[in-house]
Amino acid sequence: TKGVGFLPLLALVPAAVLAWRGWTMPARSGRLAFAGVFAMLAAIGLWFVPMMVATAAGGELLAYRNEILFDQTVTRYADAWHHHEPFWYYLVRVIPLLWLPLIALLPWLWPRWRNALAGRDAWTAILLAWVVIVVVFFSLSSGKRGVYVLPALPALAMAAAPWLPGLMRAPGPRRAVFALACMLTLVLAGAALYLGLDGSAAASIVADYDAEPVLPLVVMTAGALASLLVFRLRDAFFAYAGVLAAVLLTIGFIVNPRIDEVRSGRAFMQRVELAAAGIPELGLVGAKEQYLLQLRRPSVNFGHARWREKEDEAADAAVWLAGRPGRALLLDGKAREACFREAQALELGRANRQQWFLVSGDPD
Repeated sequence: TKGVGFLPLLALVPAAVLAWRGWTMPARSGRLAFAGVFAMLAAIGLWFVPMMVATAAGGELLAYRNEILFDQTVTRYADAWHHHEPFWYYLVRVIPLLWLPLIALLPWLWPRWRNALAGRDAWTAILLAWVVIVVVFFSLSSGKRGVYVLPALPALAMAAAPWLPGLMRAPGPRRAVFALACMLTLVLAGAALYLGLDGSAAASIVADYDAEPVLPLVVMTAGALASLLVFRLRDAFFAYAGVLAAVLLTIGFIVNPRIDEVRSGRAFMQRVELAAAGIPELGLVGAKEQYLLQLRRPSVNFGHARWREKEDEAADAAVWLAGRPGRALLLDGKAREACFREAQALELGRANRQQWFLVSGDPD
């Protein structure tokens, strides 16, 4: 829905220029690139054409389509309303950490790329242009998130691929990657030790996620240490992969199942349903989409994604609450301050970093 898949297509521009200038490229690459364009357009058409047909009649569905198709892409890029970061955000805070270990190989990859470019290797030039186009494109927008530049990673991996077998055997890259694996293991061990000794910090995580953090960290650390001992420096890339696998498998099989009720909103909605059991009509103000998914009773809301219009949404909810006796509203602390400070309120606790209340009676 973010519309970032088109960006690699822009790499066809330098491809055409380089081909015109006589740079070398595998014979089938050009044909495959353009075949890929048509395959991508066909895949997009599978959802885009039915969506356009379904919304052609207009109404609320058309407004929702425009929100997703235009506001969440073009408007969000040109005039972002949150996640504001400086121009260098991806270069300083995202790429150095989240593109590891590949980005750590740049000191050894760059001389090889430079020689390939000097030899007029169009394939390497196109892939590196792809990376630059994606990173620069999203750096120009004021709203930034680390996931936005993910379309650059396949190109970076392909640009590095011809030289990776040699680098995996070279002593310098092996030492660098093994050092990264050791650092990640130390971070895991340090976090386990800190939370094991600081009961208040561990209790805060338990309060937010209903999951004890020390045991998963100990399991990750043990798996990471086992990987370092088995593969050691001679197979540094496999050691790093083993450390990463220990982290991801522990998160997938131990952490995520334990925090699912909290993160999905299911536990919170169960509290809401219990508190509102005797209330005939329940309205939701500023509710997350997962709340609607988890709620097992009819409800009323006052528009999709109106968090940029919180005061207007609260005013609409106040009119609804005053319209008939026996109604109640689920709302957060900000909405309560806007229109419901004097109304009867039952505190339901925290969820999604907000304090929630079940409000009934007359609004302010």
